[in-house]
Amino acid sequence: MEQVYWYCLAHAAQLHGVLVHAACLMSTHCHEVITDVRGEYPRFLETLHRNLARCTKAYRGWPEEVFNKRSTGVHALLTPEAMIESIAYLIANPVEAGAVRYAKESASASSGSSDPNTTSAPTIPIGPRSSSFAWRCRQRCSSTTDPS
Repeated sequence: MEQVYWYCLAHAAQLHGVLVHAACLMSTHCHEVITDVRGEYPRFLETLHRNLARCTKAYRGWPEEVFNKRSTGVHALLTPEAMIESIAYLIANPVEAGAVRYAKESASASSGSSDPNTTSAPTIPIGPRSSSFAWRCRQRCSSTTDPS
């Protein structure tokens, strides 16, 4: 499921011109620290969530909805300090939740920059079979018609 998340995040970010500064996948939710360069954040979220739901349903064989209907929590990070605090929270969250012992063991990535103008992309952990996995994910996602 980690590869599904990273693929869907990278695809949505590239499609909508969103800079991903850091991201973390938890068992029940995920966190992203991003800069919405082109003002397409709602479309970015729609693409990310739709494709993540489709791939999850195909991968797990689930017929029901993947996400609940509550709204997504969004926080505007208006200062560099706020962005740094948010990235620190994102990194510490899996440890605080008891999911991992050390932050380096978590399914998270960071660009290493809190500068909202940076163009560097995060290092996305993709395994040795990533190209074949990405192709299978694209095939499964495009063959699923239900967006929930």
